[in-house]
Amino acid sequence: MLTDEGDLVVDPFAGSNVTGEVCERLKRRWIAVDVVEEYLEGSKFRFDEFCVGDWVEKSGQKSFFLREESENY
Repeated sequence: MLTDEGDLVVDPFAGSNVTGEVCERLKRRWIAVDVVEEYLEGSKFRFDEFCVGDWVEKSGQKSFFLREESENY
């Protein structure tokens, strides 16, 4: 399966979120989901250069925002 710049990649079993990191570097939009919060928490280091903060949904689920455009693009 191939994608182009700007395509959306969905990773329903994100784990340590390598997919999200690669998507950032290849200019893909992405959504990562995992039922084990510790895995996603542990993956945040991958996005230090892209993150602009974190956000907690009303449900209590944690998410974090990434810059619209990376400096690496």
